[in-house]
Amino acid sequence: MKIINVVAAIIKKDNKVFIAERGYGEFKGKWEFPGGKIEPGETGEEAIVREIKEELKSDIEVEQFFYEINDKHEDRVFNVKFYICRLVKGDLVLTEHLNSKWVEPKDIVDAEFMEADKVVLDELRKVGI
Repeated sequence: MKIINVVAAIIKKDNKVFIAERGYGEFKGKWEFPGGKIEPGETGEEAIVREIKEELKSDIEVEQFFYEINDKHEDRVFNVKFYICRLVKGDLVLTEHLNSKWVEPKDIVDAEFMEADKVVLDELRKVGI
């Protein structure tokens, strides 16, 4: 089974988090915490900063590692590391997503979310972010 190492940013502002609607691929239309694949030689923190710069034309700062999950899909496993981040510079410009919004975790509809992100969403609700 192929393992794909991925990172996701939980960008927070006050009591809200930034979520984006996927604009491509087999999961198009699902909401997620934005991110992407870790490149060879990168740490998770370096990868998430790079991915947000590429996908959302913004600079973030990683505040802390939050959660890790293995999300199984047929012949592959996505090892996803989630980081709590804050926006440092930029306006989170969508280049690969259809839509975005700032929401309180309690207001997110689980059915519209990526499976791995649902688990993290439950954890966010527990800690009150």
